[in-house]
Amino acid sequence: MKNKSSKATSNLIDALFLNDVCNDTPGPEWFTVWDIVKKYNISRSHASRKITTLIKKGKIEMKKFRIVIDLSSRVVPHYKPVK
Repeated sequence: MKNKSSKATSNLIDALFLNDVCNDTPGPEWFTVWDIVKKYNISRSHASRKITTLIKKGKIEMKKFRIVIDLSSRVVPHYKPVK
């Protein structure tokens, strides 16, 4: 049985990370970090650094989508260029 502290912590984590999750299906203009890794044949860490830089410059935007795989769902960040 969880105590009040762990339940409050769980609620805080949900509020911080799950409130901005979109339950829609991402369109073809959205891509994941793994899509970038495969397309440009670079490492995941290099792709993540580039994505962070581009987000800070306002050249791409990030949105979290809930993706259902088998019996579980995961929140996966997706990115798209800003036009």
